[in-house]
Amino acid sequence: MSAAQRLDEVFGLPEGSAVIALNDPETKVPIAIMDGTLISAIRTGAVTGVCAKYMAPSRSKTVGLFGAGPQCKTQLMALKASLPQLEKAYVYDLSRERAEKFAAEMSQKLNMDVQAASDRLARSKAATSL
Repeated sequence: MSAAQRLDEVFGLPEGSAVIALNDPETKVPIAIMDGTLISAIRTGAVTGVCAKYMAPSRSKTVGLFGAGPQCKTQLMALKASLPQLEKAYVYDLSRERAEKFAAEMSQKLNMDVQAASDRLARSKAATSL
């Protein structure tokens, strides 16, 4: 179960949230309710990485991303792990500030050029290699 809403701006809460219910294998009775936010973001990123590994052209050096939220972080990490030749990423978000913050953080974390994009169309054209 998951939900996403712009609560981060209103209450300072994470942008998305998820819950994992762990059931007893025999009785099927719930035995634990856990936060699933991180695992949900990691799972989404992993799917992106696996798809890119098998479907992206081997010469891909640039990627365009839409949305600068937590899932985009794990997606870019998975893309870089699956396609180590990636050199540049453009990220577009409705909030320019969020895109710039994302770009600064991920540039440092992944040791690659990540830039905030101001125009969706221009950056999607620039990222046609992936």
